[in-house]
Amino acid sequence: AYALLSGNFLIGMSVIARDISDRKRTDDALRTALLRIEAKFENAAVGMSILDGGGRLIRVNENLAAMLGYPSDVFEGRPLDEFTHPADLASSRAAMERLTSGAADQYVIEKRYVGKYGRTIWGHTSVSCIRKPDGEIQYLIKVIQDITARRRSDEVRQLLMHELNHRSKNMLATIQAIARLTVATSPDDFMEN
Repeated sequence: AYALLSGNFLIGMSVIARDISDRKRTDDALRTALLRIEAKFENAAVGMSILDGGGRLIRVNENLAAMLGYPSDVFEGRPLDEFTHPADLASSRAAMERLTSGAADQYVIEKRYVGKYGRTIWGHTSVSCIRKPDGEIQYLIKVIQDITARRRSDEVRQLLMHELNHRSKNMLATIQAIARLTVATSPDDFMEN
């Protein structure tokens, strides 16, 4: 708005007004969407993290921090591989290389993490990347589901199956030994011995 004055008299006036209702509605919708995303990140039933293109942690949710046994502020700026079990580093790095090279935009892997006090945590890890227009990774989103109980259950089941198999073979060997010791030429001879 401006006004033309001549001495103490108003000669003319111009006012320009813009309707910003649409922009205000868009800003409000964007703010609401961001709050919804923030709530989902923080309240997710799984561990979640956001990493920069180089694989350094920008942010973790409370569930991931609790899963690994640390306060959430410990993670910022550190590579998530710092918390990966040494036996799983090679497979984790190979999967990440596929993202870096552009061969993939996501991967899923089951791997171990090392928590506070050296505790091993198995995680079903899903990783997706968001790329810049030039194809470079802008950031990564990792979702980690704690599957430690399931993996331990699988290990116990395998151990029990191995033990059952071993005992069955022992029992069969015992029966075969008894049969060899019983010299019988017919079923009737066997019954008499």
